[in-house]
Amino acid sequence: MRTIDATGLEKRYGDRTVLGGIDLRIGGGEIVGLSGRNGAGKSTTLRLLCGLLTPSSGGVSICLRGLSRPVTHSDIGYLPEERSLFQESAVDALLSFWCRLRGLGHRQAVLRTTHWLDRLQLQDRRKAKVSELSKGNQQKLQLAACLIHEPHFLLLDEPLSGLDPATQTMVCELLSELAARGTGIMISAHQLDSLERVADRNLILNQGRLIDAGTVHSAGQPVGLRAAFEVVTGPSAAEEGS
Repeated sequence: MRTIDATGLEKRYGDRTVLGGIDLRIGGGEIVGLSGRNGAGKSTTLRLLCGLLTPSSGGVSICLRGLSRPVTHSDIGYLPEERSLFQESAVDALLSFWCRLRGLGHRQAVLRTTHWLDRLQLQDRRKAKVSELSKGNQQKLQLAACLIHEPHFLLLDEPLSGLDPATQTMVCELLSELAARGTGIMISAHQLDSLERVADRNLILNQGRLIDAGTVHSAGQPVGLRAAFEVVTGPSAAEEGS
């Protein structure tokens, strides 16, 4: 079982409440959409879920049952809305550097860099500087950096932004493939209709509160929720009883 659970998740800055205590779950193999207008709390939610922000109250728990090593933040791929790429780096060098940051060896870095450049149709731009890429290609490159370490969960903030319709379709197909392999995915967008073709269910945020949760898949009770970021590993209940 793979899940990210949040309960009572709240973020305040002084007297201003950005996120007003929400509960949600992302299960392995599903794509959850998160929509809402600017300032609704979408980006804050994703940053809290991946541990970049500390909640004012409530908490986040990651569960990866049966994993033979400790869970780390590398088990999550996070795509920020703002592009954060080294503009003077070559495309392939940037992805190789990202692989090393994630602890991958040289051979793995070469293989995965080639794979994702092919998959996202950037192979002919592999030696170009990032600054020479179009906005759409920079978005694809940032998505490749998010995917290259094959995380168990993806948290994607406006992943379709700046992409032409054909590339949006390609990315949606890719996300569906990843979900079919068990990856748990949350993607945000300003408009609900942007998510309808790819998301299994949709959450709507309004002024920091969840106002519509759609149809939530039942995957058992949340595990080990605390007022801080924590991870839960070990054998499943079935394995423990065997």
